[in-house]
Amino acid sequence: MTSERPNGTVIPPVFDEAARRRRLEFLQFDERDIALLRDLEGLFREHLDEIARRFYEHMLSFPETLKVFKDEAMIRRLNEAQKAYLMEAVGGTYDSDYFDQRWRIGYIHNAIRVEPHWFIGAFQLYHRILYPLILERYRDDATAVVEHILALDKIMNLDMQLGIQSYYVHYEGTMEKLRDLNLQIESASIAKSQFLANMSHEFRTPLNAIIGFTEVLQDGIPGKLNPDQYEYLGDIHNAGELLLRLINDVLDLSKVEAGRLELFFETFPIAQTIREAITTLRGQAEKKGLFIHSNLPPDLGLITADQIRFKQILFNLLSNAVKFTDHGGVKISAAVEGEQLRVEVADTGIGIRPEDMSRLFVEFAQVDASNARRHEGTGLGLALSKRLVEAHGGRIWGESVFGEGSTFYVVLPLEPAEPVNYDDETEAAQETRHE
Repeated sequence: MTSERPNGTVIPPVFDEAARRRRLEFLQFDERDIALLRDLEGLFREHLDEIARRFYEHMLSFPETLKVFKDEAMIRRLNEAQKAYLMEAVGGTYDSDYFDQRWRIGYIHNAIRVEPHWFIGAFQLYHRILYPLILERYRDDATAVVEHILALDKIMNLDMQLGIQSYYVHYEGTMEKLRDLNLQIESASIAKSQFLANMSHEFRTPLNAIIGFTEVLQDGIPGKLNPDQYEYLGDIHNAGELLLRLINDVLDLSKVEAGRLELFFETFPIAQTIREAITTLRGQAEKKGLFIHSNLPPDLGLITADQIRFKQILFNLLSNAVKFTDHGGVKISAAVEGEQLRVEVADTGIGIRPEDMSRLFVEFAQVDASNARRHEGTGLGLALSKRLVEAHGGRIWGESVFGEGSTFYVVLPLEPAEPVNYDDETEAAQETRHE
């Protein structure tokens, strides 16, 4: 087991005597091997500078390692540490302190971002450098060559195991932190969504009253209005309607994020629903001198989906198209392809820069700050549309040429993926969800 100090460094596992013995027994490392390694002390010390030089010459011949060993001072420090490491390997105590030290060496390599395959490869490099020295020293005694190389292999194997174990511990610690962080983010997101949902409900009640009373005043029920009064009330009413749409978008998005959005499926005609969405936006388009054309084949037929949410998706796409188009207009087309409905909304508007395409469906994101100042909106429409489309098991995406216009595509299944059970409670909820 490992733990963490307040400064974030990792405390190595406790290698008690039993654990140490089990590890050495597994490698069949015994007193005979210790004696053989002691024989190599003088040999390695005699060639220590050459060994270290050849080791780092090879390691630094790769661009990946040059990124880690950045300067001469660091290389010099590592060079001296390498010499001490090698002499400790052949002259060590192999007790619990040795185990801790070897574990820390792996941890240090991990901390300076030496990849595990480079760490393991270093031991193979040792073999290539040290084996010829052993062969030369015991060239007349084949048995001695084999025994000394096997002893060296065992201790190198132990060191490699301990070092890689520290990589694993570091990885587990990092994953644990990420899991905790994800839980915190998820909890914060749920809390935020619940707060937004509650606040949106609180805002909607007085706002509906404001809109309702302005309509009463505009109808002249309390008394006749002069033209200026009627115009001012119209401004209040329009601003209230805009604010209510924004609040509804926030409420819907918070429901989706909190997992509380319900879809109420029914079967309805596709073409008629699209025409209703067009009618809603036609006045806004005509005020800007824009056209809204449709291409709806007579055989579009029916779709089983949440009709209110389907209209909401269409409204968001058409509204965006009208909002960001100053000349020309908008065209909406639909077609049934197999078991799916495909809807396209194309405009001749300002278009979207390639670098902004990745932000299209991000909540509260406006792809151009200068346009955000000229056009009303919070950047929720596309984000919410994406969530609603995906809740139906569909896909939505966009294409654009900056300065020429944009096209958005929606593909929805004609039938829901799972059968929908209708009951009185569902119908009642459906009637009241946009009150």
